[in-house]
Amino acid sequence: MCSARTQREFDYLTDADADTLTWVRQANCLLVQGDTTDRSTFRGQFADLIVTSPPYNIGKAYTGEAQDDQRAYKDYLKFSECWMRNCYDWTLPSGRMCVNVALDKNKNGKTPLSADITATAMKVGWDYHATIVWNENNISRRTAWGSWKSASAPHIIAPVETILVFYKENWKRERQGTNDITADEFKDWVLGMWSFPGESAKRIGHEAPFPRELPKRCIKLLSFVGDTVFDPFAGSGTTLIEAVSHGRKAVGLELEPRYCGLIRERVARECKVKLDVCSRERAVKSTLSCWGGVSDYPEPHQFISDAYSAYESSFLSKPSINGRIFEFLICECLAREGVMPFYHQANFERVPNANFDIVLYHRTKPVALSCKTSLRERYKQADLEGAALKQVYRSAKCYLLTLDHNESRSVQRKIQEGAVAGLDGCIDADTQNFTKLLGELGKNVFTEGKKILPVTGTFVNSGSDGC
Repeated sequence: MCSARTQREFDYLTDADADTLTWVRQANCLLVQGDTTDRSTFRGQFADLIVTSPPYNIGKAYTGEAQDDQRAYKDYLKFSECWMRNCYDWTLPSGRMCVNVALDKNKNGKTPLSADITATAMKVGWDYHATIVWNENNISRRTAWGSWKSASAPHIIAPVETILVFYKENWKRERQGTNDITADEFKDWVLGMWSFPGESAKRIGHEAPFPRELPKRCIKLLSFVGDTVFDPFAGSGTTLIEAVSHGRKAVGLELEPRYCGLIRERVARECKVKLDVCSRERAVKSTLSCWGGVSDYPEPHQFISDAYSAYESSFLSKPSINGRIFEFLICECLAREGVMPFYHQANFERVPNANFDIVLYHRTKPVALSCKTSLRERYKQADLEGAALKQVYRSAKCYLLTLDHNESRSVQRKIQEGAVAGLDGCIDADTQNFTKLLGELGKNVFTEGKKILPVTGTFVNSGSDGC
């Protein structure tokens, strides 16, 4: 089990909640001061691509003390196993990870660092894809030759580093997106032998920064525009800068307060983005409305259960608006999980006399969600609407979401027996089945009708005020 270090506050902040991590956010960038070996730092899966360079265990004074980066090699591999296991848990099923490490470690005894990191990553569940060799072209004049001009004990040094490429479940991304890589870049970068200079530690103000070219290539080659890129050792913020600069959402995790300050300064200077400082709770709430996954809230079904119970027990509860409140909670879960865009209270142009609570539009495979707190005979309305939709869109999917457990079992049985043709499932929104449904929907690409309006209603997309 991973042991969490003591979390530290920013030395320049006066956050009222001293027991939580400090979060710094902007609409498309989130920085967390915290420990990558602490599994509770994030809850759930959010990363499409990880690009990082962990400590090499060669005595760099990241915390001001060189011994913090100089532990027994077996302990270093345990540390590596811990953070890579956490990253595996925080990564989406289609996610990838790029780890920049030295080929070998020569200080305090020779060790095959790149090979050991590869083995450790595979041990915790990552699948190996490739090794990119990075030639920094900055080898200095050598003096440590070992046995000079003798076969006795020559000292061999490989002046390169590696970028290890892993993936979680499937290498092929089934859910497509917008690419921003050029043909020349693609042909050059897939060769796996990269040559560009390193970065100056003095210029950046960090013990071991990597150049912007490194994360830029990984991000453009291995992620789509709009994906979430995560660096668990944010350091000087280079990965975050490149992610934001290329239209991705950026999440950084950094333990050291002084480096968090450096990241804020660099992001402001190089991306013209000011990271606002706020508490963990406020950052999570405001960020979730724009992009799902980076979460400290319960799973969707638990959120529905807790939120609707709170509504029912409050003075605001009115039977006449129960259905609308339930719809809004479902919309909130869709936004939090990044299942967007969607239409609320929607009508299809070619499906007359049918009103759908929520529609996720696709040119050939739209998804309609009907939200009803109680059923009795009301499922028949959703069934008729679903059947009408499928007359026009043969591959459409229609689901009935409810909180009526007894009736939902009866309806689901009718669906399985073929007695209800318009519905593909009746799901209790306060059970794990609802969370699983959102996971499946999240694998699809939904759009807004641009040239015509095949569906109308309140359109909700990332960054909009929504419903």
